[in-house]
Amino acid sequence: MKSSLLLIFVALFCCFNLSFQQVPGGYQNLTNKQVYASKAATGALNYGAKQVANHAIANKHVANGTYTVYKLLSAQEQVVAGTNYKFHAYIHSANNATLLDSNYTVFHSLNGTNTVKQWSHRILKGYLKN
Repeated sequence: MKSSLLLIFVALFCCFNLSFQQVPGGYQNLTNKQVYASKAATGALNYGAKQVANHAIANKHVANGTYTVYKLLSAQEQVVAGTNYKFHAYIHSANNATLLDSNYTVFHSLNGTNTVKQWSHRILKGYLKN
């Protein structure tokens, strides 16, 4: 009887514990502190922001200028043969005239290069290039 109860307890504990573990290959949420503590994640965040801004400039959605991350709203990582980072961030112009609400995914390869895989943005306030 005692061994049956112990076995049931161990089985329930294992099932409960496994339900909270990360799915292999799935995305894991990151805190802002975790992103900024990681050279790879911070590099991917800034690289992606620059590429999103360059795309917006090239398509005349915003004026030419220097754009940087204003606020990181959320971040996730997926470890594959390298790391995929998903970011939701506000990107702003140096003169604060334009604010982009941006979502983008950056692949950080094992050799340290970054590639933007997908992105979207909407202008929260801005102006067109004249």
